[in-house]
Amino acid sequence: MDIEGLGDVAVHQLVEKKLIKDLADVYGLTKRELLQLELFADKKAENLLAPWKKARHAAVPCTLGLGIRHVGEKVAFVLAQKFQAIDALADSTEDSLRIIPEVGPIIAQALVSYFRLPTTQTILRKLKRAGLR
Repeated sequence: MDIEGLGDVAVHQLVEKKLIKDLADVYGLTKRELLQLELFADKKAENLLAPWKKARHAAVPCTLGLGIRHVGEKVAFVLAQKFQAIDALADSTEDSLRIIPEVGPIIAQALVSYFRLPTTQTILRKLKRAGLR
């Protein structure tokens, strides 16, 4: 998500303290929760929360490639241009994906499999509730 201040150490602490379980949980974090992390003081927590609000409106390619095997930034961008809504992509079939020049059979299968996972569906619902467009 390219959120300054949310590095590996902070993510590790968030997971360790069970404050987040997946990407969608990041958007529900509060200042109070962030203050539980080592090296987080009032100002750092505030500085970290501000960009998260902007990240909710990040381009789909920034979020799409996270966790989908074989989908990199270029393919994510192409898919975002083609589908423009995550629901349309989630409902696509392998055949409809394979007509896209940048998407071969392996990527098509990976996408369909990913969007069928119950955990993916849960994350998408949580992201929508958090206001991610």
